Amino acid sequence: MTGSTDLAQHPPAPSSLDQLLVESGSGLEESFEELHRRTRERVHAVALRIVRSSELAREVTQETYLEVWQQADRYRADRASVMGWITMIARRRAIDRVRSVSRALGREQRYTRGAPGVVEDDHAERVVDRLEAARLHPLLAALSPLQREALTLVYLQRQSPQEAATLLGAPLSTLKTRLRDGLQQLRQRLPDAPGGTLTSGSHW
Repeated sequence: MTGSTDLAQHPPAPSSLDQLLVESGSGLEESFEELHRRTRERVHAVALRIVRSSELAREVTQETYLEVWQQADRYRADRASVMGWITMIARRRAIDRVRSVSRALGREQRYTRGAPGVVEDDHAERVVDRLEAARLHPLLAALSPLQREALTLVYLQRQSPQEAATLLGAPLSTLKTRLRDGLQQLRQRLPDAPGGTLTSGSHW
């Protein structure tokens, strides 16, 4: 009875994330479910910050945990914390999703039909708003994959240039060059944009 009383008063300490991941790697589903329960909110927040879409963030989160389950036995505690390892997978999956969207835009061959629109000022965000409204796909398709990826992250996914550079593993100066060159090509393709009047906006 004394032992039962002690257990009731002092329940076992919850398993650490490290232990849960090790047990997940051994195929223990209960441990994986607990690991998922403890970490899913942060993983979803990481994905949402990058893809800026609740639906896509949910998909990225699901893909992340599928990979965690499949790769749990390969986790190395001397290289990263469990939370760091899982969020690293989430970031990579989210960036892959952004790149996938960017490539899909690049494959788009047909012009989107809609109101022609007018560029109202020199702000780069105005240009992208017009592209989103009527001419996004064919114009982005004309850019290089690197330029399209940079524009997708900064102007469509609303990352800052510094955040986009970090996500892509590129120097900030390189990221800005891709943005500047991409915007210059977009300006040249806008039939209603006065030559040379558009600037790169507040991101610089």
